[in-house]
Amino acid sequence: MAKSLMNSENMIFPNESREIELVEIIMQVEVGHAQFELAEEEIYRKADGKLIDTRIALTRKEWKGGKYVTAIAKHYPISERNKAISEMVTLTQWAIMETAQEKMEK
Repeated sequence: MAKSLMNSENMIFPNESREIELVEIIMQVEVGHAQFELAEEEIYRKADGKLIDTRIALTRKEWKGGKYVTAIAKHYPISERNKAISEMVTLTQWAIMETAQEKMEK
């Protein structure tokens, strides 16, 4: 990346509180005891409610103890939406194949 688009106005500092809001669920797939979700999120500075960033989040949730728990999360800039969708498709295809293999071995 040649230049960073971050500046002091929109930079997220590690000790700064922020709020993440779900904008849109792009794709959601459930395979076995895992749930994959691709969603657009907006990140707001908690102190003043200012929009800091918009991103795509790819999450994998596993069923544990009667509820889904986020196991893996990967974030993409909004400009890489197509890449995120492609990786979601690849990931869910892999999960489907793995689940099918388990079922055929039984």
